[in-house]
Amino acid sequence: FSCPGGRYAKGLFLRYESTKMAKIVLGNRPKSILKAIKVQLLDGADGEVKLSFKYRTRTEYGAWIDSLMEAGDKSPSEDVAKMPWEKLAGKTVEANANYIMQAVDGWDLDIPFNLENVKQFCDEFPLACQTAMDTYRTAINEGRLGN
Repeated sequence: FSCPGGRYAKGLFLRYESTKMAKIVLGNRPKSILKAIKVQLLDGADGEVKLSFKYRTRTEYGAWIDSLMEAGDKSPSEDVAKMPWEKLAGKTVEANANYIMQAVDGWDLDIPFNLENVKQFCDEFPLACQTAMDTYRTAINEGRLGN
């Protein structure tokens, strides 16, 4: 007789099967974190790309974000409300591609992982690009399992 949760009934006693979990070892840092980014494509089909994210501790992630903010656009401030949409979109693609290049060390696409291809990825698949950035932030700050 099988019970939920791996328990078996034997008379009045229940026997529990334990699941062996990995022991946490401090200082045993992974080099990277492999995550699959799943999004709905423009044609309605489901798409996926596997990304190898660079591992950072929470503190290292914070320092990295600080450096991104500090290195931000240093050009004379423009009124974003008056900026042409094409220029605004281009700046967004550039910033997102730079973020991904610093957060990811590889992918499973059939093209090389380089700045030019990451810019194309961010330009053609903005939802996948945003999902990649959100997935990285969540993995580092919250340590969520799964995708």
